[in-house]
Amino acid sequence: MIADSEFIIVGAGLTGAVIARAMHDAGRRVLVLDRRAHIAGSMHDHAHASGVRIHTYGPHHFRTNDEDLWAYVNRFARFFTYEKFVRGYTEKQWGVPATALGPELAGRFQVHADDEPRLMRHVHQGIPVDGYARMVERMLEGIPVMLHVDYLAHREAFKPSRMLVFTGPIDEFFGFDLGRLAYRGQRRAHDYHPDVDWLQPSHQVNNPDPANGPHVRTIEWKHMMEPPYARRISGTVLTRETPFTPSDPGDYEYPFPDQANRRLYERYRDRARALDSVLICGRLGEYRYYDMDHAIARARLLARRLLQPGPLVATAS
Repeated sequence: MIADSEFIIVGAGLTGAVIARAMHDAGRRVLVLDRRAHIAGSMHDHAHASGVRIHTYGPHHFRTNDEDLWAYVNRFARFFTYEKFVRGYTEKQWGVPATALGPELAGRFQVHADDEPRLMRHVHQGIPVDGYARMVERMLEGIPVMLHVDYLAHREAFKPSRMLVFTGPIDEFFGFDLGRLAYRGQRRAHDYHPDVDWLQPSHQVNNPDPANGPHVRTIEWKHMMEPPYARRISGTVLTRETPFTPSDPGDYEYPFPDQANRRLYERYRDRARALDSVLICGRLGEYRYYDMDHAIARARLLARRLLQPGPLVATAS
C-alpha cells in the first residue's frame, strides 16, 4: 500500500480530506497519513458521556454563499440550519496590542448599521447533524488512512510516485531552520453540570474585558445541537477557552497575523515552491486562517490543478 501510492497526503483534516477525495474519485491511488489519533483535524468533534457533542478544538459553524460548495458538503453530511450568534477580545486572543496585528485580520468581520446579530450573512449556514468527524470520515471512505504516523519522523518510509501533499506547519516541514513561525492556540476546560439543562442564553458568551480573567469565551454546546435531541439530554457542558502561545506544533491553531511572521512565511513558501513533487498547503501550510468554506474551495482548486494534464502543478499561491 505504501509503495504503490501515487499521492501521499499528510494530514487528515479538511484540506487533506478534500484533496484525497478528489484524487480518489479521479482514479488515483491515495494514502492519507496523520500523526493524531483521529481524523478531521481541528474540525474534530466527539460525544461527551452525557450525549452532548463537543467540538474538540472549538466551535465550528459552516456557512457559505456558494451553491456548488453547499452541494459538495451535502454529499457527506446533512446539515440543520443554525442562525445564532472587538478590541479587548482581539488583544486577549493574540496576546499583543491590536495595533501590532496585520490589517488583514479585520477582513474576517463585517459591521452592519442594522440589527443583524451575526458577524456575517450567508445564504447557507449549518452544522452537520452527525458531526464534523463523521463528515470527514465520509469524505475519506474507500481511501487508506494511517493514524499515529508522524510523516516528518519517517519520510523515507513514505515515497509517493507522483506527489506529496503536506498540510502541516510549513516551518516544521523544513525543520524550523529559518526560525519558528508564531501561532496561538486555545486551552479548553470542560465542565459538566448534571443538574441544570441550560446555563447561557446562547452557545457563546464572549469575555473581551481583560479584567474579567484570561479566557476569551465560554461555549455551551447544547445550543449547537438539534433542539429535539438537546432537550432529551440531562445536564449541560460548558467549555472555557483561554488563548496561549504553543511551542508544540500539535497545538498550533491560529497563524499569527503580523508582518514579521508573514515575511518569514514567505521565505519558507519560496523554498517550498522550488521543491519537485511537493505541495504544501492548508491553514498551517500556507500560514493563513481559512474559514471552512474557503478551506474547501481552496482544496478543490488545488486538486483540480493536480489533476490537469501535463506536468504536475505543485504551487500553492
